[in-house]
Amino acid sequence: MKSFSDKNISILAYVYIILPFIIFLIGWLHWYIALPITIVVLVSAYFSIRLYIPDDSINNQIKFNLKGAVLVAILLVVWLLFSGIGGYSFQNVDHQYRNAIFQDLVQFDWPVLYHIEGFPKDHPLEGKNTLLVYYLAYWMPAAVVGKVFGMEVGRFFLFVWSFIGLSLVIYNLSKYFKRFSLKVFLLFISWGTLYFMGSFYTFPFKEVLKGNEYLWAGFMLFADGNTGLVYWTFNQTITPWLIMLLIMNQMQPKNILFLTSLIFFHGPFSFIGILPFIGLFIFEIEKFHLNYFNNILEKLTKYFTFQNIIGSATILGITYLYFSANTSGNVFNILSLDPKSYLIFMVLSVGIIATLIFDQYKKEPIYYLIILILILLPFFQLGLGLDFTARVSIPAMFILMLLVGKYLINSRKGIRKTLIIMYLIIAGLGHNLQFARSVYYTGLHHFSNSNLGEKVGASLVQSNNNHIKQIGKVLLFEKGRNVLLQNDL
Repeated sequence: MKSFSDKNISILAYVYIILPFIIFLIGWLHWYIALPITIVVLVSAYFSIRLYIPDDSINNQIKFNLKGAVLVAILLVVWLLFSGIGGYSFQNVDHQYRNAIFQDLVQFDWPVLYHIEGFPKDHPLEGKNTLLVYYLAYWMPAAVVGKVFGMEVGRFFLFVWSFIGLSLVIYNLSKYFKRFSLKVFLLFISWGTLYFMGSFYTFPFKEVLKGNEYLWAGFMLFADGNTGLVYWTFNQTITPWLIMLLIMNQMQPKNILFLTSLIFFHGPFSFIGILPFIGLFIFEIEKFHLNYFNNILEKLTKYFTFQNIIGSATILGITYLYFSANTSGNVFNILSLDPKSYLIFMVLSVGIIATLIFDQYKKEPIYYLIILILILLPFFQLGLGLDFTARVSIPAMFILMLLVGKYLINSRKGIRKTLIIMYLIIAGLGHNLQFARSVYYTGLHHFSNSNLGEKVGASLVQSNNNHIKQIGKVLLFEKGRNVLLQNDL
């Protein structure tokens, strides 16, 4: 199976990462600007791939365990199917905004412009044309498909695009752990902290199951798991994960800045979050010692390549100019937090798991950097929402998952390892309540909109038992509602 090689899969990963940027250049910029930038990016990618050192050990494991690979693929499809991506299952409220952006990308000419009307005359935007400025990268390929073949095909391709991206993430995650197994997949989809447990303490169990009270510790204290990130903010999560894994697996100085610059286009908050770790990698700070800056010139010259200097500067420059057109991100605040809520939040979201793995990483700066970032982030706000705290933490939380996975691989059986496994099981069950919630509402949607569901609902509302009557009312209420496609904007 020559085609199934690590080198070819790495090329696919680069295509997956770079294609949205190329589409953006061609669709949103004048051709005489887009053409030279496209050439720079493609040449940078070519140089990067040439330096890639293939490792087919994971491929051999996958080929040997083909049944396991098929099982993982099936489980990934099922897990992703209930994310709401593509409109095949229940969509949470954030999909209102995702659907609206994708619909505009498909239906409007590029670049997407809006004519603003309806505000007071003294409003700064009234009567003006404004540009759609958002993290559009993830939708670019599916939007092109949608323009050519229609919205339904575009949504289907968005689901396929997500499956490809997550498959590449799982593959590179297996490379990082140097093993392919169902355990790696389960670690990925179940990863999260015990943050969610505060919801059960603060609110009734029924409300938590509905998903209404996840911000139990206050608006700025939030720590999502991998399931939540895919189900709510897939557009700024999946590709940054993949880029981070490419960096962590190769740690190739001649490519690292080029790959990092591409995170900025796919998810600017993830880009901010990864920068401190890139600093560790550049100065080769792996253990505590006093020689961090010895031979600093020699260390830095390893990064002087076309892709790192010209390629990354070009990508960062164009991306910055585009994002800077959105002035909502200019609001910056330093926040004061309730000490009790903050302390409980930090213990549940960072403290317990960081303590459990302390003995293996107590001499590694990356461990302390993760903790420092997660402790400080809640005090800062950029923009009007919680995005800065919740999304800048994505790299730190993801790398923490990598450390936990390596801990389990390297440590012998013992009480600490058992506690970590128990921790992951509880966290996985808690964070995947979102999966269970989606299964429930998706099933309810299909049943209530069937002839049988209508008959059952009409029959149950006639009951004298209030609980049975309420079930009937729910079935009749859900009839005609499309929870599979949020379009309430």
